[in-house]
Amino acid sequence: GAVKLASLIEDSQRLAATDALTGLMNRRAFTSFMAGEIARSTRYDDPLSLLLLDIDHFKQINDTHGHSVGDEYIRTAADTLCKAVRRGIDEVFRTNKAGDEFEVLIHGQLADPSRVAWSLLQRLADRGVSASLGLAYTTATDFIPDRANLRLAAEEACRAAKKQGGGCGVVAGQGLVTAPSSHLAD
Repeated sequence: GAVKLASLIEDSQRLAATDALTGLMNRRAFTSFMAGEIARSTRYDDPLSLLLLDIDHFKQINDTHGHSVGDEYIRTAADTLCKAVRRGIDEVFRTNKAGDEFEVLIHGQLADPSRVAWSLLQRLADRGVSASLGLAYTTATDFIPDRANLRLAAEEACRAAKKQGGGCGVVAGQGLVTAPSSHLAD
């Protein structure tokens, strides 16, 4: 009856907002969630950060090694990001159709955004995943950039990291974060 129908509708909504490979929320969920978080952050003047991560050379990985290997890279990146964030506070999303892009919404003040970016890149590199990362953030007193343009700033920072050849990050307003992969050979 009505209870079964409500349960089916709820299951359908959850599936529509979830990435099947990783179990993370997808682009559709991100768009809705992000709008609400920006409104909340603005209302309560809470700092908010957005990290955009793109797996380097993903098409080449799929073309050379096959999609099952590409899927493993995606699962590894998702697992690494989920273990790096605060459960129940920060959110991880898989946000593009090609599958190689993730976004992480981080609540609260970041004491050292460059260190956060480097740490995530290092964790990924330790698991064999090279990625480019863009991080944009707001603070309680200084909006770098303003909240409405947070995603655009993170995207531009990620693009700048990609232009460096990948394996590195760019923090909006601070610049390049050294690639951890350059330290692995030492």
